[in-house]
Amino acid sequence: MKGINKKGIVKSFSGIVASLLLLGTPQMNELMAASKISVSYNNQELMLSNEPKVINQSVMLPLRDLSEQLGYKVNWEQATGKIEIVDGVYKVVLQVGSKVAEVNGKVVTIDVAPQTINGVTYIPLRFVSEALEMGVQWSKENKVALEGKYTVDEANKKLMVRTASGKKVVGDINTYDEDVVDGKNVTLRRTNAGSEMVCVTYAIQGALTQIARTTFYMKDGKVIDKLVEKPSIQAEAGILYKNNEVAISTGTEFKIYDDLTGTLVKTYNLKEKLGGEGFVPISYSNNYIVGRYQNTIHVIDLVNGKITRILDFIPEGTEKEKEAKYYVYTFDMPLTSQDNINLVWETEEALVFKYHDAVEDKDKTITYLIGK
Repeated sequence: MKGINKKGIVKSFSGIVASLLLLGTPQMNELMAASKISVSYNNQELMLSNEPKVINQSVMLPLRDLSEQLGYKVNWEQATGKIEIVDGVYKVVLQVGSKVAEVNGKVVTIDVAPQTINGVTYIPLRFVSEALEMGVQWSKENKVALEGKYTVDEANKKLMVRTASGKKVVGDINTYDEDVVDGKNVTLRRTNAGSEMVCVTYAIQGALTQIARTTFYMKDGKVIDKLVEKPSIQAEAGILYKNNEVAISTGTEFKIYDDLTGTLVKTYNLKEKLGGEGFVPISYSNNYIVGRYQNTIHVIDLVNGKITRILDFIPEGTEKEKEAKYYVYTFDMPLTSQDNINLVWETEEALVFKYHDAVEDKDKTITYLIGK
């Protein structure tokens, strides 16, 4: 899982074990040491290769296992024992053996210092849940349940947000039967202006795995816009961030918001320009939009309305014609990402793209002159 960001911690603990955990008594240590501790996130059990431990009446979680399961990046300096846990919002810095830590630049003190045991680094549950703003539940069966700020109410097909006063409905989402779902993920990203992008993703089983997404663009707790992507083997919409702007392509419309205020600034009718649906943006400015449309890269000139097809992902025509064209892929499968093409240079006059030629197996560039 990628980018799990939380806010407004709510801890609810069950029975006497919960009270012991909060008090940090020796009895809690004995109870928990008697059986294996399991950890889940948003009702999905985490597969930890190293079991959690109880040290000085504190539950300690294996750092690398936890971060990999939850989608955080870990930077580890073996020589100094410095640990960094980062994602799109948070940067947590710890030191093995030290009770001083940093959360987004703010110095905090923790009850139990991170420790390395048999080559495995452990960090305290209580600190990591507070630093990464997770809710925590504890059961009598030694089960630790971590919960993100946003969760899914499958029965009512709602995205829920956890607040200090309880869970509240954010909005409707598309949900899918468990027998066809290969995986579900709820991720959160914050923009430079503090807005939130909450994305609920389902992987749908089939001959080819399809991805379905519902993304909420939120500011100050209110939904500004919602992007719904039906099950597909390739992206058919997308969101871009540039300076203090958010651009949302629904596949048929391209909308630009002022992210400081959440105000809609411009709307472009992509279906009218392209004659179809499924435009996925790669980059944009006041003068143009670059994106993938039907497995090709197009540039839409927003000044004169001209549309230029500059690169094919999947060649058309005979084999001889294919070899004469620029393209990225040789197999006849729809594209799932733009990873093999990048905008590497951008001026008011020109755009330069770098891509990989699958036939010659080497990187190439192509230049588009804006307005010509």
